[in-house]
Amino acid sequence: MKNTLFICLLTLLFSCEKENKECETLSSGTLEITNNTSDRYDLYLNTSYHSTLQQGSSNSLTLSSITPHNIWVIQKEGFIIFPTEYQTTVSITSCETTNWAF
Repeated sequence: MKNTLFICLLTLLFSCEKENKECETLSSGTLEITNNTSDRYDLYLNTSYHSTLQQGSSNSLTLSSITPHNIWVIQKEGFIIFPTEYQTTVSITSCETTNWAF
């Protein structure tokens, strides 16, 4: 009886595997971008157009955590001569949220 209980206990302990979160499997995390201005901005991710950020809004992007990402926003309206631009490089950590506000 003791042997059977011991074998059952060992089987139970060693048969359990840790379940990976999807973000761990994909090596991805979240970038939360916040537009604190009163104008709309076009968002470029690694030199490619991604979307337009509305004034006073936030946008969440799921990005790879393997390499850094170049983020560039350019004012779409409300400028007199030249649009305002903001640029940064962010490194994403798997399963975590990185914030960037302008």
